[in-house]
Order: sequence, then C-alpha cells, then structure tokens
Amino acid sequence: MNNPKNIILCGSFGAGNLGDDAILAGIQNLLKSSFNKSDIYFTSANFNSRKKAIYFFPSGFKSFLKFYFTINGWRSISRIWNSDLIIFGGGGLFNDDERISIWIWFMQFLGFYILRKEVFIIGQSVGPLKHKISKILVKFVFKNSKFISVRDQNSVSILNDLGIGNVNNFSDAAFALSYDFKKNINISDEILITFRDWDFDVQFKREYFDLLKKLSASNSLSFIPFQVGKYSDFLAFNNYINGFEEKIRINQLNPEDFNQAIQMIGRRRILIGMRLHSIIFAIITNTPFIAISYSNKVKDFVESIGFSKYCIDVKNFNHQHVLKLVDEIKNDSNEIKLKLEKIKLNQTYLFFENEKYLKSIN
Repeated sequence: MNNPKNIILCGSFGAGNLGDDAILAGIQNLLKSSFNKSDIYFTSANFNSRKKAIYFFPSGFKSFLKFYFTINGWRSISRIWNSDLIIFGGGGLFNDDERISIWIWFMQFLGFYILRKEVFIIGQSVGPLKHKISKILVKFVFKNSKFISVRDQNSVSILNDLGIGNVNNFSDAAFALSYDFKKNINISDEILITFRDWDFDVQFKREYFDLLKKLSASNSLSFIPFQVGKYSDFLAFNNYINGFEEKIRINQLNPEDFNQAIQMIGRRRILIGMRLHSIIFAIITNTPFIAISYSNKVKDFVESIGFSKYCIDVKNFNHQHVLKLVDEIKNDSNEIKLKLEKIKLNQTYLFFENEKYLKSIN
C-alpha cells in the first residue's frame, strides 16, 4: 500500500478501559512501523479530551442528533471522507455477550461502507454469535472487509462457518507494546487480581469469595481495575465484596494508564485475572497467571497460546482447584516464565505479520 496520509482507527477507545487503550497504542506502533509519517485519527467515546478523535457513527436517536447536528459530527465525516486507510481495531467487538455491541459496530462499518471506504480488520475476536441477526450483521462486515486478522483460532472457525475465507490468525494488538516493557528486578510475593461486572451466578460468587478469603489468609492480595467511569471495576468489585458479611483484606491499586498497569503486574508473583488484557499484560511481563473465563474471548485466547490448564470457566469454578494451581505455579514459577517468554515473542511476531499485508495490499 502506498504511504497513507490519513488513517482512521475504529474501536472502543477513550472509554476508560486500559485494555482498549493498549490496543490503540499497539495499532499505532504497527502503523509507525509500517508507514512513514501519517495523521492518525480514532473513534472515541470521550471526544473532547482527544485531539485527534472522531465521533462514532450514530446507532440510535440521541447519537443521530449529536452526530448530524453538531460541527464535530460533520468534521468527523470530513476526516473519514479524506482518509486513505481505515482500520477496525482489535478487541472483542463482535459477540452476543452484550447484544447492543454488534449493532453499534455494524453501524460504524456501515458508515464506512456507504462512504466507499475499504476497511482492514486487525486483532479482532469473534463470538459467541447466538442469534441469527448477529450472524447476518457480522457476515456483512467481514465479507465486505479488505483484510482480516483475528487473535484466536475459534474466531477463524466462526468466520469460516459464516462463509468468510482468507482469515489470518495473528494476535492481539497489545503485544506490540512488549518491546516497551522494562523487566523489574524486585518481584513481590503479592498475588494480583482483576475483576469485572458480569451476570455471575450465586455459586460462582460464593466460590470466588472463598478463594479470596483463603488466599488472603497466607498471601498479600491486591486488586487492580481495568475499567473506570460508568462501568467501573472498582465499583463492581467493592459491591461484590460488600455483599458478604465476612471481611477480607485486599489492597486496591489505581494505575494512571495501561503502562503503569503493565509495570504493576510485572512486579507481582501471580495474576488471577478476569480481564483479558490483564492476562496479556501478564504474558508481556512473564508473570504466571490463572485466567478466569467469563467470556469466550478469554477462553479462546488462552487456549490459542496453549495455556488451557490455567484457564477456569466461571460455570465450573471451584476455589480448591484454583488454590492447587496457585501452589503449582509457585513451585514451577521459573519454568512457566520461560514458556511465557516464548509465547510473548511469538505473539509479538504474529501481530507484526499484519505489517506485510498492510504494505502489500493496493
């Protein structure tokens, strides 16, 4: 591809999520590696705080008014119209876990499609797709995209089942940040946890609390949020903990950005994480982890790197099993770190495979 002057990145950026911010930075690293100087704009949920942000295409009545009856809406259309490359950035955007999600992202793609813009999809995961309308919308998006790369094999299979070929299985954009991480000499014995709001059943809530209670009896525990604002992990976690009469001591960290979160994870002995990008940050820092899969995207990713043993589904969660894994990790820490280093190098290499495709497509 000739060096694009104006590039648009479309994703869930600016919404207070450390994982999405890491994806944005990772794609920017890819573009800096792929092309000479380009102006990069990106969709943002927080338009006023971002100098190069553009509005999302409207997906409802209020957003319709906000988009078409403000100067910034028309400025966004102008930037899209004059763009040379549009990238649908990574993340788990196309799934039925949150049904409105597919509609919102379909509307973004439809806007680009109407303006006759070619779209490159990079670092996505797809599924689950439980409803017929979801499959129709997702098929339209991917069938009409110029280039597709996903971050796990299950996403390839789902798209193949929809009749979508030429799907590249690379990795998550956050792995483009691996070169920026400086290894820490001093590693704390502390166990770090991530948590998110979800429709967990009573059994999981009880088992997870028992896990935290037993871990806190012999370990120092810290909680790190990955989402702030409307769907705050702080709020979700504190509401969850306060739902039990028993009290446990858990330190609460507050990273300013994803770089600080990466450093915090890199200084801990073990991560027990729900947030997918907390797992990816653990791999970047060679931190042994146990993934708690609340969504297919977590399970699919951990399976794709060959670490299924350290992934526990919320539907089959047993705190005694997790405690055994924690003891195993403590005993085999050095061996696990060596495996994670190899995985990190491979995932970083795979993500930058996007570069040659970007350069080769006219």
